[in-house]
Amino acid sequence: MITRRHSKMKLCDIIMPGEVAERIRDPRVIALAESLPLTGGQPLEAITVDERTKELVSGKDRAAACIIAGLKMVDVLLVAGTEREMKALMLVENAHRRHDTSFRDARLSELEMMRQEDLNFPSVS
Repeated sequence: MITRRHSKMKLCDIIMPGEVAERIRDPRVIALAESLPLTGGQPLEAITVDERTKELVSGKDRAAACIIAGLKMVDVLLVAGTEREMKALMLVENAHRRHDTSFRDARLSELEMMRQEDLNFPSVS
């Protein structure tokens, strides 16, 4: 079972995938960074970080916006679970955030395959 707790972390302590750097040039991410002063200087929803590894689980656009805005400390949701639970968490989070239906459908299909492999795995519907 995934455990979760809210905290603050130094942005530089979060291990981020390379695609975060690519997102810094995305106009949507730049607009998000520019909107941070309107939301108290932080994204409305905390970025999700693996408590054990300090790796970014979800929130790549939000993390990139925090980098653009020059934030040093960020609100995070620290999560812990098995490797399989963490993968499912990432898939669910990304499937429900994307407006691209082909991307979302691919994530949901992957989740359904995981569920079929393990009948005790929570349903995605």
